[in-house]
Amino acid sequence: MKRPERVILRGETRLFLSILLAIVLPVFAAANVFAAPFAYIPHFWGDTVSVIDTSTNTVAATIDMPGASFGVAVNPAGTRLYVTSKENDNGNWFSVIDTNTNQVVAAFDAGGGYGVAVHPAGTWVYVTTQGSATVSVIDTNTNQVVATPHA
Repeated sequence: MKRPERVILRGETRLFLSILLAIVLPVFAAANVFAAPFAYIPHFWGDTVSVIDTSTNTVAATIDMPGASFGVAVNPAGTRLYVTSKENDNGNWFSVIDTNTNQVVAAFDAGGGYGVAVHPAGTWVYVTTQGSATVSVIDTNTNQVVATPHA
């Protein structure tokens, strides 16, 4: 029985394969970071937000909120979740959640809170206010209301 010949790669072929692997491997590694996207579902009666793993359609986590949750929005980087909620007689809350840990990192009264939207650059969050016809503009670096223009 004849042994198969050994394949010897020439210098140009080795260089080509090395460059190809250097380009392709980081792309596959980066793709895995975003392989399991999540959906965030507010629960008005439960004072929580459910984190749904959309790859398995199961609840991955439940985040406690200071009141009945209304609106949710995620920043473009996917690192922060913004939630509006109302706590009976204690005001309207705006919460900032770290999506890596599903922990509330900031919560304050934003002057209302039903609808919420994030600027495409991720620098501002806009929260509608109930009854006052204004919008709270929140700086995402400081998590503070910086303006309340009339809607």
